Amino acid sequence: MPGPRASEAERKEQILEAALQVATREGLENLSTRKVAAEAGLSQGLVFFHFESRDTLLLALLGRLLERTAVPQVDSEFLQIAAPAQRLAELLRRDVARFLRERTSVQLFFDYWVMGAHNPPVRDLIRQALAKYRKAYEPIAEAMALDRKERLPALNPQGLTAVMVSLIQGCAVQAVIDPDGFDLDQFTSTAEDLLDLLK
Repeated sequence: MPGPRASEAERKEQILEAALQVATREGLENLSTRKVAAEAGLSQGLVFFHFESRDTLLLALLGRLLERTAVPQVDSEFLQIAAPAQRLAELLRRDVARFLRERTSVQLFFDYWVMGAHNPPVRDLIRQALAKYRKAYEPIAEAMALDRKERLPALNPQGLTAVMVSLIQGCAVQAVIDPDGFDLDQFTSTAEDLLDLLK
């Protein structure tokens, strides 16, 4: 069944949402265009019309997933925090809290991470997303390095950014593997204590 008429963008969105549901429920290894078509209530031919292969669909789904998960949570309230260390701690708290809320998305991202070990296009998309994510942290890390310039002249903003992103990724792993053993409040207060040591 082709389904009711829809614009190309709406149909692609419908297919990607169906792919997300199938991948979340059954894992990436079990995602097929046939299952996605059934989930979306569309013909398999229509799925192939919009996504020429399973690999194309998988890459599009990864792109969508990265749009949701690889962007730090910055808003006007966050921008009002004056002290760089407090800004950094708050951004860490927000991102880790989001990953705890979105465990299924994080789990799916890790499935892609494993796939990326043997799939260069997947690896390249993940690499680009991580670079973009680190870039979003850099202004805060630069402010922190400037704020601590006298006491810590060698504090490197790019290095600090890499450490912060690694902390977040490590917390995301814990959120997926052992959600009951990970305490967000404990993480936040410990991160603040560590940042205080840079004073």
